[in-house]
Amino acid sequence: MNMSSSPNNNHYGSSSSEAKRRKGNDGGVIGVVHGGFLSTWLSSFFNWLRLPYAKMRQDNEMLVGRLDSMEKLMNKMAEKLELLDYPNAADRGDRSDNDNGEEDSDSSDEEDEGNSDDEESVESLSAEQLEEKGRALVAYQEMIAKNRDEWKYTAEDLFSADINHFDADEIMMLSRSIKACTIKMRRGEYHCQLNEELEGNDDVDELDFYGVLLEPHESVHTYERWVPYSSELRRHWEEFADALNTFDLTLGILDEDVESTFQISHIQLSVIPFALITKALKGKPFRHYKFRNNHLGRGIRALIDIIDSNPALRSLTLHDNPIDPEDQVDFLLSIAKHPNLSAITLDGCCEIGYYIFSGLILMHLVEIRMKNCDWGVVPDRDKQSLIETLAAPDTWLEKLDLSGNNLTDNDAAIFADALQTNNTLKELVLENNQFTERCGQLFGNALRANQTLELLSLDSHIARRVAIYNALFDISSLNSVSDSNHTCYVPFQSVTDLNERLNERDDAAKNRHRKIYNFLARRHKEKSNTQHFGDIDVNLLPEILLAVQNYSSAPTPSSTHSIYDINEQVNALSIVHEIMLKWDKALTLYETLGGSCDGAQK
Repeated sequence: MNMSSSPNNNHYGSSSSEAKRRKGNDGGVIGVVHGGFLSTWLSSFFNWLRLPYAKMRQDNEMLVGRLDSMEKLMNKMAEKLELLDYPNAADRGDRSDNDNGEEDSDSSDEEDEGNSDDEESVESLSAEQLEEKGRALVAYQEMIAKNRDEWKYTAEDLFSADINHFDADEIMMLSRSIKACTIKMRRGEYHCQLNEELEGNDDVDELDFYGVLLEPHESVHTYERWVPYSSELRRHWEEFADALNTFDLTLGILDEDVESTFQISHIQLSVIPFALITKALKGKPFRHYKFRNNHLGRGIRALIDIIDSNPALRSLTLHDNPIDPEDQVDFLLSIAKHPNLSAITLDGCCEIGYYIFSGLILMHLVEIRMKNCDWGVVPDRDKQSLIETLAAPDTWLEKLDLSGNNLTDNDAAIFADALQTNNTLKELVLENNQFTERCGQLFGNALRANQTLELLSLDSHIARRVAIYNALFDISSLNSVSDSNHTCYVPFQSVTDLNERLNERDDAAKNRHRKIYNFLARRHKEKSNTQHFGDIDVNLLPEILLAVQNYSSAPTPSSTHSIYDINEQVNALSIVHEIMLKWDKALTLYETLGGSCDGAQK
């Protein structure tokens, strides 16, 4: 659903809107289906809209814009239900304004472009789904109306002087953040923000954040610890939990593809506030939970309950929220039996993360991230058997992050061996471990065999090893360039070379052509391309010409390795001319590939 906040001041008086309302016998939209649920909720909805409309324009323009969009969607839903109820034109004839049963042109020709997605989604819904969506919309607008007319934030504003705590200023500011978030929920609004802004990760921008976000007034990226709990905050947490208790009405009107999220960061959630929050969260269909540095303690027990109550959950993030050993078995059982949970992040949550990881790796999880969960005390034989499961053909895992776990060179060797046969893992992050430079050769060999890994993140002293460089771009011959790894991006993480990369992500074909062109450009500088035609694979010639064509005008990406600077310095026509000097060899290759000498372009 389009939740645009730009109101259309002329919408309710527009001709298209009036035309849509003439669809029923009684001149109202409620005439589409007589005596049923639809007539009841549509009548209630439009009556509610008309009375307080002028006041709402003054108080909450965003809400009005949302209601404008909702009315358009209602009309479209009404039309859809009419078609479902009267599938034959003859049956619909007496319900149309025209005697011949044709639709009023005004009702279909003047549609807002901003609602095209809503209309397409409505067309695909069944009658039962439409009624369910209608119930959700009615419940949502009733909640907004009730909160607007009857609800008031009753917790008193806090001031530093009234708080008996050394973090009085932070607690005061937190109370204001809680209040602002509570009011937003009561208005039926939700937080919307780019994931990259939340995570501080430039590579994560494919999804937006929709839902409830509560964090200290300082940026979550710079706040190094949590704001402590104070008894003065209790009434504010109660207001927050009461608002959260009805937030499922807001979730119910979001599009199916919206990734709804509940996140609280760097705020201590002691027994009282966390009990209030988990009780309100039960059954709420958030797709993502994110709890960061909240000092939960045994609150993990309550977290297990809300995981079990939410079948819609897709991912769970716990940053620096230690899981008590006594709760780990129950926690794993909750993850294992969940029908849709596919991504787990437990950074800094386990003193010895190996034991939880050994359970998670056997589940059908797509993503596991467990930074700073020390594996140093785990026997090598146990780690070996666990890491080797990555080589199994039936593994589901696509993203794995084990940074900061005191892994050793022996562990790196096992990972490298597993990568040579694994064909499902797309991202592997192993930064801040105890690897030495010899691991560069191990991972270099793995990259020569693996063509499915898209990201391998290692410390710079390993990532910059020659073996890894050569695996990504072997310039010993044109054939070796072609056979290099073109799928994996390895960030070098150097202070001076932050933007250097041999491969661009998700661009294997262009990576390959860019390298071929680079190789030809280097040889062209030495006027040596024609001298090496004898060692060129016959089948590679079309790709040589294709690489020249593709990169004759395309600029080299600014984020790539400086080795590609020569791609822009050498004119593609110069390389073509050099090849033409050896035309007899090129023509022979052309004929070998099945071409016609007569049809060759000259």
